[in-house]
Amino acid sequence: REEEVSSWKQVLAATVLEFAESELERHFGYLKLFVVDAEQQSDIGQISPDGLSHVASTFNAEWRAQISAINSSIIQSFSNFRTGTEILHAVLGQLIIYYTRFHSLFDKRFARRAGATAVCQPVGVQNVMVEIKKYRNNF
Repeated sequence: REEEVSSWKQVLAATVLEFAESELERHFGYLKLFVVDAEQQSDIGQISPDGLSHVASTFNAEWRAQISAINSSIIQSFSNFRTGTEILHAVLGQLIIYYTRFHSLFDKRFARRAGATAVCQPVGVQNVMVEIKKYRNNF
């Protein structure tokens, strides 16, 4: 019986992660794609400064609205409070993971070249986390 419960919990966790990735793709696909592609580069110097600046400026312009849209989408999709909250946390948690990875790439790329500056500085990870905390019990 415990093995069966454990198996179903693993399936649920995998499905929630898949849903979270799908939601992020809809709202922050450009960020996910850039991070995955950039992390495959063998040298941080190969990452395009223009690409980093473009992702930063796009994120800066729309991140609050997109987080709100994610929240609204999940509220409409899941009527069960507990399930909806769990899924919202998973989606926003994945967003923080991708954004932290992006921020790290950004910092490494521009720290590497002395005197190199980005056209647009990304929003701080802490600012994004503070905004996300507003949605923790919003469901």
